[in-house]
Amino acid sequence: MKASIFNYSIIKPFSYVGLTSPIWDIHFDTLIQTWIMMALIVTVVSFALYAMRSPRAIMTRQAILLTIGFFVDLIEETCGVFREDIFYFSITIFIF
Repeated sequence: MKASIFNYSIIKPFSYVGLTSPIWDIHFDTLIQTWIMMALIVTVVSFALYAMRSPRAIMTRQAILLTIGFFVDLIEETCGVFREDIFYFSITIFIF
C-alpha cells in the first residue's frame, strides 16, 4: 500500500486515559488545513495593515474600509445596535 497525501489519519491523544469516544479524535487533515488557513489569514491581515499605513495604497484602503463598513451595517441591521464583540466574532467566522 502506497503512502498518499490523501490518507486519512486520526490522532487519539486521550486514549491513554480511557477517552476513546470519536469526539476526542483529532483528524490530521483537518489540523493541517486549519494551520494553512491561519497562515493565509495572517498574511492577508498583514497585507491589509500595510495597505492601511501606506499613503500610496488608496484603492486598497478604500476596499478595506468598504468591507468593514459592510460588516458594521450588517451587525446594525441584524442586532439593532453595533457591538464590537459581535463584530469581531462575525468577522472571524466569515474570514475562516
